[in-house]
Order: sequence, then C-alpha cells, then structure tokens
Amino acid sequence: SNPGVRQAIMAAIDQRETMTAIMGTDSAHWRAPVGFMVTGKKDVDEAGLSQNRQRRSKAEIQALLEKAGYKNERLVLLHATDHTFFNPCSLVVAQQLRDAGMNVDDQAMDWATVQTRRTNRGQLNEGGWSMFPTVTPVPEYTSPLISSFMRGNGKDAFYGWPDDPEAERLHDEWTLETDPAKQRKLEIAYELQAYKTLPYIPLGHYIQSSA
Repeated sequence: SNPGVRQAIMAAIDQRETMTAIMGTDSAHWRAPVGFMVTGKKDVDEAGLSQNRQRRSKAEIQALLEKAGYKNERLVLLHATDHTFFNPCSLVVAQQLRDAGMNVDDQAMDWATVQTRRTNRGQLNEGGWSMFPTVTPVPEYTSPLISSFMRGNGKDAFYGWPDDPEAERLHDEWTLETDPAKQRKLEIAYELQAYKTLPYIPLGHYIQSSA
C-alpha cells in the first residue's frame, strides 16, 4: 500500500534475471526490460523505461526504502510452487528483494490457494498479502482501453485494488479523444503515471513456442 516501497521493489528487480529463471538463457524466448503498455509506438512503450534498464545499487534501493518510511515490515509473497512460471519467478524475486534488504515472508502454496488468498483485503495478520506473480496476454495492453491491470479505480481494480485518480482521468480522457495525435500524448502520460504509482510491477514478457 506504500508507493515508495513499490518504487524500491521495482528498483530491486532485474527483469532479465526473472525472465531467465522462467524461460532460460535464450533471450529469443523473452523480452526485458519492458514497461506497461505494448502499443507498437516506441515513444509510448518506452516512456519511463529508463527506470528498468539498469539495476540500482543496494545503497540506492535502501535510500528509496528509507524515504518511503520502510521499517523492515514483512512483505508477504504468495508463492505458487506448482506453477511452471510462477514458482521460479517467485524464487528469484524473493531473493532479489532480500538482497536489497527487504523482509520477505515467502509463503509456499499451490496456485489454487493463491487465487483464494489474493481476494483477501485484510491486514497481513488476517491472511492479507503484499505481492504475488501473475500473467496477462500482451495483446490486452495495446491501449489504455483494455489495459486492465493499469486501472486505478480502487475496489473495482485488479487485485491490489490500486486507487489512482490521475490514472483514471487519463484513461477516461483517452477513451473520449478522437484525435490520434492527442491520444498518443495521453498514452505517454498514462504510461508515465503507471511508473509513478505502480499499480503492478512488470517482470518481463515471455514467449511460448507452439506447434
């Protein structure tokens, strides 16, 4: 619930390490770093991406945590051990955050239990949680209209229930705008707003082969 701590978490996560853990060392099977939307417009998709291009030092991350008022509180990670992608992802992220000085309570469970636990909006001692990995198809992030994880509409948003009035204003303005040039400017603003409040933290794109 603390955006400053979320900024430190993002700074501690190396997307390349996370994607390598999930898909292996062949980078043809993954993309990192990535931001939020995937519109195909470079100025939109790479707006703010500089924050993910280079991993921050432990001192820089600890400075972010200190600024956020972090006092070594537990960060409860819902870790699905029976999921092909979420298990290695959770292992790597938990270690990255610990290396940065965060107190990670890595709670192992099956994915079905994660799906139940993530609905809990209570405090940590009431079964609440801090984070869990999940996945969403890239085509759903081609515009603000369908980028559901980016919404900031509180209790109606995705699990975590981000409340971001500015993101909602940009979203609504984009849906009513008919000028493509103005829409593009709003898309950039929407992407940059996501980097400010972090409704979720991107971990990379993985690409599955099929036959």
